[in-house]
Amino acid sequence: MKFYRLILLILFYHTKRIHAICSNVYKTCGNCSIDPDCFWCLDPPGCMDIAQNCFNKYETVNQVDILDENDPKVANQQQIYPKKVSMNLIPGQEEIIDFVVTQFKEYPVDLYFLVDLSWSMRGARDNIAIQGENIVRGIRKITKDLKVGFGSFIEKKCTSVYFCHLSI
Repeated sequence: MKFYRLILLILFYHTKRIHAICSNVYKTCGNCSIDPDCFWCLDPPGCMDIAQNCFNKYETVNQVDILDENDPKVANQQQIYPKKVSMNLIPGQEEIIDFVVTQFKEYPVDLYFLVDLSWSMRGARDNIAIQGENIVRGIRKITKDLKVGFGSFIEKKCTSVYFCHLSI
């Protein structure tokens, strides 16, 4: 019996403590609404804990605004809709936002191969020649708007055609 009295005493103390926190700490509706244990009562006005009775309770809800000006049906102009979202969320409450993702058809691709043509890199150079063709074929399956460029360099202090020596 003493054990039950102790539990009731603890619950009573905890309820009083929450009520004291809600009514004494939060003086505005905005601050009161942030605490998940409190709500704003319109009559009588003030912050109350969730265990108290209030007949005119101010309901706070998550606020989500889509800031995109485009219609989600305009898929040929953007790949993802919405791009901009403004959210005011209440702690502990979730909000779900639906996105529309569209893959562009004939999306332009610029591909540039830069290859070291020095003799020591001949294996990599030959591999790029073979694999580059496979890469281009794979991209052409996705889009026909493909531009391919090729560049080369030799990372040596001097070319093999000239005789190089150090003069000190």
